[in-house]
Amino acid sequence: GTCGVVTLSRPAVYNALSPLMVNAIHITMQKWNVSDKISHVVVESSCDGVFSAGGDLVAITELVKSGEYEVAMSFFQSLYSLNYLMAEQFTKPCIALVDGRMTGAGTSLALHASHTTCTQRAGLLAAETRIGMHPGAGGGYLYPRLPGGLGTYMTLTADSLNGQNLVMAGLANYYLPNRFPDISHMREALVRFTPSSSSAANEEIDEVLANYCTSSRSLLTWGFDHAKMYNIHNCFNNCYDIAVIRKNLSELPDHEWGAHIWTRIERASPTSTLITLRQLELGAAKSATLASVLKMEYGIMRHLLSDVNHDVFPLVRAKLVTKQDELPRMNPPNIEDVTQSSIDAYFAPPTSPSHQLKL
Repeated sequence: GTCGVVTLSRPAVYNALSPLMVNAIHITMQKWNVSDKISHVVVESSCDGVFSAGGDLVAITELVKSGEYEVAMSFFQSLYSLNYLMAEQFTKPCIALVDGRMTGAGTSLALHASHTTCTQRAGLLAAETRIGMHPGAGGGYLYPRLPGGLGTYMTLTADSLNGQNLVMAGLANYYLPNRFPDISHMREALVRFTPSSSSAANEEIDEVLANYCTSSRSLLTWGFDHAKMYNIHNCFNNCYDIAVIRKNLSELPDHEWGAHIWTRIERASPTSTLITLRQLELGAAKSATLASVLKMEYGIMRHLLSDVNHDVFPLVRAKLVTKQDELPRMNPPNIEDVTQSSIDAYFAPPTSPSHQLKL
């Protein structure tokens, strides 16, 4: 057939993306983009219930700690180049079949596809601030563009979106209501399919997916009730100042919900929370492009991983290695302790051309 298939398969670590995996996918997609033998691509997971758990942060932080900082950064160079290729340069339909949970960098292999297709088992978790990171891989461009402050809410609280919510929010195109047996039939139809011409490929792929899925938001329902959506809008919409968000939460008629959400925000790394807010504010600008945001995110990552005292190192170890219940003390421990100048440093322009993301 003329379908290229990318299968994520690292079940022992829930398809966490290693530098080797990302590099291999990037090189393969570049070849397929110019190959006459490939008409469309399917990205899938072989791991039941999981699409991808994000970047392999255990491996990446260990590289940094062992003095291999530039090797660690090469992962983000490859990943962000792959994201840009998928979203802006890939000339053929790319269908992501999301039949499980995804987080962090793993979401980018789905959200930057031209046809993102979700089942009821799909779920997006934006939990980067919980492990001392920030939303990367274009998250700083996509999340501020979600309706009603939803992206800011998700990234600060680590709340998740299910398959229907992903379509309703505009992050996915298609929802597959009857996962069994339709997902295997749909996959087989996509893999066997050959479009009549390259110019008709997108439209004909839409027709294949329409046999199984719905793309109409009027047929779907939000997983959040109206009261929750109202609260999110009131507290987070177009708001990137943590003090204002805290005030908004405290003034909600539903005091219990407001207090609960603030507690969730406080569970994250204070530094990462404020980095994320600045990143989303810059990414929300009308002048921002996916390319400019990816370059900003790469710069943030260079600063973050070069700071040996950043929360990411103890948090990744505590959450992903030792898996202890008690979290390490944050540095600094509270949001009000984080200085403006310390956040400014993460957004400082690169000091050398070799430190810039190359797209």
